Amino acid sequence: MKFKNIFQDKIDLALKLYKHLCTDYDVEDLHKYRVSLRKMLAYNQVFGVHLDEVNAQIVSKLLKNIIRPTSSLRDLDLFLIEIDVMRCSAQSKKKLLQIFTSKRDLLIDHFKDDAYKKSLQELKVLTKKNKLFEGDFHKLDKITILKNISEKLSKQFSSIDENSSFEKLHKQRIKFKRFRYALEMYLHYFSDEDPQLENLYDLKELQDIFGIIQDNSARIEFIEDVRNEFEIHEIENLLSDLNQKIKNAKQELFRMVG
Repeated sequence: MKFKNIFQDKIDLALKLYKHLCTDYDVEDLHKYRVSLRKMLAYNQVFGVHLDEVNAQIVSKLLKNIIRPTSSLRDLDLFLIEIDVMRCSAQSKKKLLQIFTSKRDLLIDHFKDDAYKKSLQELKVLTKKNKLFEGDFHKLDKITILKNISEKLSKQFSSIDENSSFEKLHKQRIKFKRFRYALEMYLHYFSDEDPQLENLYDLKELQDIFGIIQDNSARIEFIEDVRNEFEIHEIENLLSDLNQKIKNAKQELFRMVG
């Protein structure tokens, strides 16, 4: 199996979703679009580097450039959905919706501009122009690659404690997500080779907890950036609610470490 066979469906789906997003923006479609791109990035970073490291780096750079502008957009989408259930006054909710709907609309415009579309054109012809995708995926020792990553993740996860920075937790979350996508892809194509790999981690639960920490950290940054738009007591209430969610998620995470 050539490496490009694993990518083509994901590329086609991403391009189809982007076309739809440009005409009828939808929160769930953006999520699916990002997942398709992140899965391709994970396959490349986990397996592609072992086929052709130089060309794999070129592919990673392109995918990161395409994904990066969507990150804040996705964070704002989720934030706008959550505003209605936040513990704050109706007046504060109204302000938050007005401010961040406007910011989200600006990001959508950037998402549709010519510079972004140029990167997608590169994605469209990616498997035809980059030699990485002609590599034989069957030749890789995929099980060893996954088990080595698993061991590293386990050691890194065991080092997490109350003093771990948001940056460290965020990087750990990305590594787990990358591993999860690569593992799912492996199991889809080669599940009969080593069934034990299916039980490496309860990755979904870990990912959800890391996600709560990251999402609320992003919301704190959003609110801090518009602090002057709110009264002091409004800011204190908003930040208190978000910080409590982070604290609760961290406690759950540390329980799993233990």
